[in-house]
Amino acid sequence: MRFIFFGSEEIGVRGARYAGQISRLDDEDIVAMLNVDMIGWDSDGSGVVEVHRRALDGTAETRGDLSIANTFVAVTSTYRISGIRPQVMADGLDWSDHRGYWRADYSAAFVVELGHSVGDPVWHTSNDTMSLLSWDYYLSNTKAVLATSAHLGLIRTPAPKVKSPAPRATLPGAAVVGSCARARDRCGPPSRLTRSPEGRGGVRTHEGLAPLPVFRPCRMTP
Repeated sequence: MRFIFFGSEEIGVRGARYAGQISRLDDEDIVAMLNVDMIGWDSDGSGVVEVHRRALDGTAETRGDLSIANTFVAVTSTYRISGIRPQVMADGLDWSDHRGYWRADYSAAFVVELGHSVGDPVWHTSNDTMSLLSWDYYLSNTKAVLATSAHLGLIRTPAPKVKSPAPRATLPGAAVVGSCARARDRCGPPSRLTRSPEGRGGVRTHEGLAPLPVFRPCRMTP
C-alpha cells in the first residue's frame, strides 16, 4: 500500500498527473487509487460521505472504479464503522487528484465530505482551523479508507492474540491524502469484493481481470 501526498492540486492536478504518468510509464500494476480529498467536516450532521466514480463503459478501468466504491460501502457496513453514510455517485466528478490516475488508465475513486457541495464558509481561508473539524466523522472516514485500501490491496496479516474471537475493526486515525493499493506481497486467499447489480464488474490484478464475488471481512489489528 502506498500513501502519497500530492502537490499542486489547485493548479491543474500537477502532482497527481505526474505520479500517474510515471506509474503508467513504469507499467506499475496499481489495483486502485483512492483519492481522499476532504473528509473532516460533517456539514449538516448527516454523516454523508460521497464516493465518486465513473459510469460503467465496458472497460476494466471503470469496473475497477465500481469495485473501489462498493468495497468502501462494504467495509463501512461489515466493520460497523459508525458516523458515516457513504453515497456512491457515478458522475465522473474529476476536479481532484484522482483525475491524474483516470487519465493514466487506472481505476480510481474520489472520497469527499458532503460539505464540498453545500458550501464551506471558511474553505480556503485562514479561518479553516482544526477547531472546526468533526473529529468522529474524520476518524470514521479514515477507518473506512484504510480498510478499503487493505482489502483492495489483498493485504493480510496474522490475527492478533486476543481474548475475544470476534474480529476487531478499530483502526488508528491518520490523515490520508491519497492511497494506492497494489497487488503485490500477498499472503492468504484473495479478498472477496461486493458484486454490483449494475454488472459483473472486476478488479485489475497482476494476474488479469478477477471477478467480484461476495465480500468477506478480514481481521484488523487494533
